Amino acid sequence: MPSFEIYGGVSGFYDFGPLGSALKQNVEQLWRNHFVLEEDMLEITCTNLTVSDVLKTSGHVDKFSDYMVKDMKTGTCRRADKLIDEHIAKILPKKKKQEERDELERIQMEVDNYSAEQLDEVITRFNIKDPDTGNELSKAVEFNLMFDAQIGPTGQMTGYLRPETAQGIFINFRRLIEFNNGRMPFASAQVGLGFRNEISPRQGLLRVREFPMAEIEHFCDPQDKSHNKFYMVKDMKLPLWSAKI
Repeated sequence: MPSFEIYGGVSGFYDFGPLGSALKQNVEQLWRNHFVLEEDMLEITCTNLTVSDVLKTSGHVDKFSDYMVKDMKTGTCRRADKLIDEHIAKILPKKKKQEERDELERIQMEVDNYSAEQLDEVITRFNIKDPDTGNELSKAVEFNLMFDAQIGPTGQMTGYLRPETAQGIFINFRRLIEFNNGRMPFASAQVGLGFRNEISPRQGLLRVREFPMAEIEHFCDPQDKSHNKFYMVKDMKLPLWSAKI
């Protein structure tokens, strides 16, 4: 159910009722049984709030962002690459020439990595408008997806709600390997909440601003990559296909 529903709700936030909560707990426990317990992983639980230095080092402060555009009249914000992808998906079936179809498909594949200038060029070229209002769109601007917060009464220490759980595992590596008596390889796992200030959350629970995550990080010695279960997969052949068969 939408969070804060009696106050009108806020997109990207959901509450789980009794059945949803039970289902969520069951899925998490199945995940633990299959990975953590079966593989003797080291599970940890870290804080949801992370100091800025950690996420600055990992690159999230500078690079964890998407490009957004605004409806010039209503101010509604939309994620630029998704807007282009949806527009191309709509016009692609109408194109008869193969070269036009190939170009549109190429843009769809690469648009996630476009710069602001490239996004603006595509939006202008295909005359893309806000799909709900038909209004003109602004230039694409970068928007960091992390929720920031001030830690402590002075407000001099900056923190962020973690966008993923990997950092907690990495910064505790020394303690984890000590706990494991210096033995490698080993894996560490964490189940917890992640937070991303999505520009335009949609697709139900698939793109939201607060969500449970289950993450595993494997560590191995680059000089000794042996694993006691390698014999189970060493002769396995994987059927791999290219993107276009």
